[in-house]
Amino acid sequence: MRILDLFSWLPAKEISIEEIEKIFMDDMKGIPNGTYSVSYGIPNDANANVSNCVKELLAEEKNVACLKKENVIIAVIGYKEG
Repeated sequence: MRILDLFSWLPAKEISIEEIEKIFMDDMKGIPNGTYSVSYGIPNDANANVSNCVKELLAEEKNVACLKKENVIIAVIGYKEG
């Protein structure tokens, strides 16, 4: 699993890129996080910024995951398996 792109809408002092990567990698291993949740694919509740990021990543043939806090998308992750 390789994370290739990461778009975040929270300041680094609230959650760092490293923390986002760890939460995502833990979720892939089946380890949940109490504060954040990960969803895969295109979320139904995506705003224009999120939709544009997702479309860009999919056009680059990357898998997509979204990190949510309190049901609000705070990051989009582009990754490839293998």
